[in-house]
Amino acid sequence: MSPMSEFGHPRPDTSAPWDREIPEKMLALYLDSVRSFPNWKSICPHYIHPDVKEVRELGYHSTLLCTEQAEYVFTFGTKTTFIYEIEEEVRTGQLEIRCGNQIVLTVGASCTDEGEGKPEWVARSVEVFCDGPWVADLLGLAARQQAHERQRLQMETRERQRHSQELAALRQRFGVTEAPPVPGTAQSKSSKPPGWHRLRFWKKRSG
Repeated sequence: MSPMSEFGHPRPDTSAPWDREIPEKMLALYLDSVRSFPNWKSICPHYIHPDVKEVRELGYHSTLLCTEQAEYVFTFGTKTTFIYEIEEEVRTGQLEIRCGNQIVLTVGASCTDEGEGKPEWVARSVEVFCDGPWVADLLGLAARQQAHERQRLQMETRERQRHSQELAALRQRFGVTEAPPVPGTAQSKSSKPPGWHRLRFWKKRSG
């Protein structure tokens, strides 16, 4: 697959991407989806939008992603620095996106308090921004992938509810009552569909 070629040179003014929320959306695309794609490809490929033509893990926090338009490499690195003035460790990260052999975006990020065992990253700076067709390609993919994941989760929820209703109807039809729980054991019911747990598992592992 040939990379895009209509880029031009990197712009010294890095304020433009913030106007279109490119740093935030690209960071979310990688952290919420792209870095998990290689695992999803094996266990739940239906969660990956069809516009993703190929995905492959190249190394630690480095993922190859191909669309119909171009070939991209997402790389995310982190480091922890101890700040003596506040006597705390500060964790920072950097997302680099390459289109073909060219770096088109480099975003600096900071890590906020972790929730549910998952680090929360926030885009803070843009070191490199090279405008071009890749922007529309990846912004469009980010929106479609997010909607696709949401749709798949909703489908699984409806399917689970349908199965539950069918089971309840069969029990009622044949006069079968649900067995009471064993004393001393707790029953927990999750409102999330099975696919949600798979997605959360892989996202936590790669956090």
